[in-house]
Amino acid sequence: MGKQLFQQLQRHPCSMHLLPTGNTFINPYQVLIEQLQSCNQDFSHLAIVNLDEYLESGRPLKSSDPRSFANYMAPVIQALEANGFQRSNHLFPYSPYPSSYCFTAYERLHAFDSLLSRFQCASAFLGLGPKQSPHIAFANPGYTGFFGENWREIGAFVTPVDAATQVANRQDKGMLNQSVPEWACTISPGNLVHSKPKTVYLVAYGSEKDLSEIHCTSDVSQHPAAVLPYLEEMGSKVEVVTCDLNHAS
Repeated sequence: MGKQLFQQLQRHPCSMHLLPTGNTFINPYQVLIEQLQSCNQDFSHLAIVNLDEYLESGRPLKSSDPRSFANYMAPVIQALEANGFQRSNHLFPYSPYPSSYCFTAYERLHAFDSLLSRFQCASAFLGLGPKQSPHIAFANPGYTGFFGENWREIGAFVTPVDAATQVANRQDKGMLNQSVPEWACTISPGNLVHSKPKTVYLVAYGSEKDLSEIHCTSDVSQHPAAVLPYLEEMGSKVEVVTCDLNHAS
């Protein structure tokens, strides 16, 4: 999967790419870093958007916090910077907001929605949450109930990290002997559809994943992975990966 990620960046160095975090992507990012170290391509116009970031006390975790996704992505960003990448183009769902801004529960992040619309989206790499909470980014099943709107109309927002996800994420890089934050900023299935990525990879493998969710055609508000057929209707090429391609024989 790391090679696929590198190929997407190579093919679309002037576009936006939506990238996840979590244990599933530790190995792919290491492969990406190795590819970047032997690459001389200019990435000065590349935009990298992570799907989510943790919050505490209404504010994003500092990049120095080992639990933060900004810290998780630091080696990737450093490898890209060696090829001209501009750190200001590493965007999170809270990027347009000043550091003094305090998010409230279930807040809509309209400024981030506007920021996403400025870029052409080349690719989106997605993970799937555990069986007890098969979310896309941190958009949990039933998230639309907080807003009372159709899922297509809900963009980036602030959400609680449910108990099942907190348990699963205790295994994540940076979480050793530390508490998993109870809140996060996240993009939504609506953001994915409106971004119209040319290529979408949904990566889900391991016994803790419910692969039936990938083929679900029910309401996206209850089954976020059901956004995949909508993305295909919008013209995205969708590929589902159910094994670790970095270790597959």
